[in-house]
Amino acid sequence: MNLSEDEVVVLYSGGSDSTLAAALMCKRFRKVHLLTCRTSPMYSLEKSKANARLLRRKFGNNKVIHKFLDTDEIFKTIYRGNYLGDIQKYGTYVSACVCAACSLSWHVRAIIYDIENDIHFTCDGERYEKTPIWAEQMEPVLEMVRGFYKEYGIIYENPVYRIVRTDWKLFELGITEEKDVKLEGYAYDERGFSEDPRGHWKRTQPNCHGGVIGAMYLSCYFLPLYGQEANEKIAIEYYTEKINLCREYLQRRLGMPRG
Repeated sequence: MNLSEDEVVVLYSGGSDSTLAAALMCKRFRKVHLLTCRTSPMYSLEKSKANARLLRRKFGNNKVIHKFLDTDEIFKTIYRGNYLGDIQKYGTYVSACVCAACSLSWHVRAIIYDIENDIHFTCDGERYEKTPIWAEQMEPVLEMVRGFYKEYGIIYENPVYRIVRTDWKLFELGITEEKDVKLEGYAYDERGFSEDPRGHWKRTQPNCHGGVIGAMYLSCYFLPLYGQEANEKIAIEYYTEKINLCREYLQRRLGMPRG
């Protein structure tokens, strides 16, 4: 595949991770499309505009495009389309799958946008966690998503995956004026970081009711009872099933098979 690095889509929440991913893409591509997607559990999407403005100030209005796209239909197809069957198969774990379904809906919308605009690169701000509780941060899941994009002739990357403090990097690049904006209450040493629960909500990205419920379910119930290995096993199974559903959705929506 001989693709010029001309335009790129960045799945953009407005937080420090996706903002740094966008900044790195601004150095690499002629035009950067920031896509902030709406699903029904989310609110305060306008917060994502703050860091998008900083990116435009740094790199120029002609380089950075910020769009809000609705993905609620896709999200509901993934999460609610076979809800009773999912409960029978996954049990109460379904309550933790809101974020997985939302993440997949963003990917599906990005693929549609890419195809409609002849764009062949997409990235996001997914970042490494030593013990990831969310499916979308697990390396086997990211490999599946990369393969999913590839079916449609699109390269999918995670450019900040190994960067521990994306907020510090943004400060170093001169994009933000504060160094510690990600979360307060983190303790750092040469080996990495450990989380202190005294953090506060991020100020520059949307909030989500589903994420709060899912985090409580995993942290307070599922992980203490069943452990991380069971979490990863079910997450991978759920993603495998729902990516197949997304393929069917795209074929109906685009009227074409994958490449």
